[in-house]
Amino acid sequence: MVATRYRAIGCMALFTAMTAFSAVSTLRLKSLRPNAAPGGGARGAGAGGGVAAGGESMEDQMFNANKRDWINCIKSRNKPFCDLEGGHRTAIVCNLGNISLRLGGRTVQWDPDRELVVGDKEAAAMCVRPYRAPWDGILRSIVKV
Repeated sequence: MVATRYRAIGCMALFTAMTAFSAVSTLRLKSLRPNAAPGGGARGAGAGGGVAAGGESMEDQMFNANKRDWINCIKSRNKPFCDLEGGHRTAIVCNLGNISLRLGGRTVQWDPDRELVVGDKEAAAMCVRPYRAPWDGILRSIVKV
């Protein structure tokens, strides 16, 4: 069994995972920008203020690039730069870091193959949300935790 350890020491694991995911997304966004300069570095006169030369904020540009990438991926059947698997893995790292923080910073062992917390019943209980009736019984019969 392969187990991965996460410890909330300065939230460095969270920061590293989020930075890596963000860097990949940013590189793909630069390649999707229609008026990008060669090398993808220039953003125009408004680069430092959060608003690009076209008058759009960086959030608007990223949102529009994401929509454009989504449509292009539907047409070409390619994988989008913010795919489901990458988002799921990023959420796991964030959730495990939060669980570790709530448990006083202790180590949480995670089995990535089975996607379960290993050897810590209190941390494992934090991975499951309680549902209201009648959904609690239905979900318990479908999903074995």
